Amino acid sequence: MDADPLSGLQDIALPTPPSWLPPQGPGWWLLGLLLLAALVWGAWRFRQWRRRNRYRREALAQLEHLAPGLETTEALAEFSALLKRTALAVFPREAVAPLSGNSWRDFLRASGGPAFADAACDPLFSSAYRVACETTPQQRAALIAAARQWIVGHRAPDEAGGRRP
Repeated sequence: MDADPLSGLQDIALPTPPSWLPPQGPGWWLLGLLLLAALVWGAWRFRQWRRRNRYRREALAQLEHLAPGLETTEALAEFSALLKRTALAVFPREAVAPLSGNSWRDFLRASGGPAFADAACDPLFSSAYRVACETTPQQRAALIAAARQWIVGHRAPDEAGGRRP
């Protein structure tokens, strides 16, 4: 009995490490397919939203380009034309194209630009009827802020036949 009693023992057999894959049951595959479908649907909706709002991004870029020179009658006319082009991208042509003066102001206010009711925005609606129309820095700031608010926030009524923004 001189022999070491522990010499006949063998090491413990360890199990294989778990796989990095999830369990292979059909429920996991179904869950994976549902998550993939949700991801594809979300990407598709995001792309639609970006495409639908492209005209807004372009209008805001043009607004930033026009803002520094908004002192002359010609610049005010271009400013009004920018707002009208933006409105024509969403609203029916028959409802927007003939508008000018107070009816144009009322349309902008009703479709999402309540800031146009401010008296500081008057030069935009009366410049078409004047030979020369000068604006103060406060009026220019009010016009730019009102236009930015309207471009970002306007909504077309679905029942009017306009496309949704």
